[in-house]
Amino acid sequence: MKIALTKIFLLMLITAILCSCRIQSFSKTKDSINRNFTNYEVFLNSEKISLDTVYLDKDNIKSIKINKLEKNIHITQKNKNVEYFSPIDFTKKYLTICPNTDRTVVINGVLAENTTLKRIEIGAIKNISILRMKTPEIYSNCMNGTLVITLK
Repeated sequence: MKIALTKIFLLMLITAILCSCRIQSFSKTKDSINRNFTNYEVFLNSEKISLDTVYLDKDNIKSIKINKLEKNIHITQKNKNVEYFSPIDFTKKYLTICPNTDRTVVINGVLAENTTLKRIEIGAIKNISILRMKTPEIYSNCMNGTLVITLK
């Protein structure tokens, strides 16, 4: 009887330890990684990145592995062939097409010029809307306005 209870207890203990480790590895957020692992190199699918310049879709993250000895973090995505939106490239392309317009990009309430974000995973975008400053002319493809992006 004691042996059976001991086996059940050990099985429950091992299960609890394994489950808690798995939950902990998936609960890392960008802010907690930046706060707790400031000097670590970050790799996304074996490519070195900076978390300050890339915004990832949390639903597309398969695993996050932190190696404290080598001081690096490996993030693996479920779908590795994702598209990214670049607010800087968008503004440059739009100003090339429509040079006499005023186009700004706002990401989560902050001007894109004031953020370090260079790439945003398309799946991480919750909503995109355009706030028009002036009523565009009927035949004009160019308009003044603000592109507002809300992230998940």
